[in-house]
Amino acid sequence: MSETSPSAVLAPVPHRVRRGRRGLTWATFLLPAFAVAGVLGVAWAAGVGDSCGGPLPGCGNVRNAGNLPATVQSTNLTASDGGNLTSVVAPGERAVLWGAQNEVWVEAEQCLIADGGPFWDARTITDRSAEPAGRWYRVDDWGARLHLFDGVCAERS
Repeated sequence: MSETSPSAVLAPVPHRVRRGRRGLTWATFLLPAFAVAGVLGVAWAAGVGDSCGGPLPGCGNVRNAGNLPATVQSTNLTASDGGNLTSVVAPGERAVLWGAQNEVWVEAEQCLIADGGPFWDARTITDRSAEPAGRWYRVDDWGARLHLFDGVCAERS
């Protein structure tokens, strides 16, 4: 019985199954990263014609996180808008900034803490508590989170 049929195929030698990483892991992470970078680059380049120069239409937005309503003025709009748009943002609300220059009114004896920049982490404090008149505070193109208070800023920051 030691003879085998010539048509019989011998079983392959068993080998260990590879478990874990399959394929090229660098391609799994780098290719999507390059795709996202490309989409963001195209969006940034396409937004250059915007009045604010940013990647999205409009000039960011403001969020009123304080207890007082904030007066926002957008300037240098299209000629049909008359060039200026003033609006009041209620506490807890958001508003889109459409002007090439956007400002928030800070009354005398008030404090404005504005968190601006692309991640709203650049804090600016405008303390008008000892001033006899109010003034406009410029908001950058990214917009800002506004905290408008009556009184001195030192106790709030």
